[in-house]
Amino acid sequence: MLAMPRVTTQVRSAGRRVAATGECIEVAAALGDLDAVDRLLEGVASLTGAVQTPNELLVGVHPSLAALRRLGAGGSARRFLEALEPVAEKALPGSLQVRASLAEGYLLLKDEARASALIESTIDAALSGS
Repeated sequence: MLAMPRVTTQVRSAGRRVAATGECIEVAAALGDLDAVDRLLEGVASLTGAVQTPNELLVGVHPSLAALRRLGAGGSARRFLEALEPVAEKALPGSLQVRASLAEGYLLLKDEARASALIESTIDAALSGS
């Protein structure tokens, strides 16, 4: 089992912590350590309110989705995506990209209804300029 890296908790910037945790998720997934991946995903999800912009969150989301795809960890992926939805719904720069990433994640989970709803809301927000 991979130990939870302490360096991710010592970094002050939430955006950098998300990036460091995203890299740790990639390593844990490569090692096949689903428990570590779950703990690290919870770490990224817990930082959603602390990041300055949704773009900072994407740095951790992309490796996380790739890791979950490799591991086939559906339950973990669903909890992770649900934790990120509130950030995606905020009208902030970068939130449209977060919505698109979440839609991709739901498609990978075969949740076409939820992915379609996110895609539609992303298109509506993009066309309305919000």
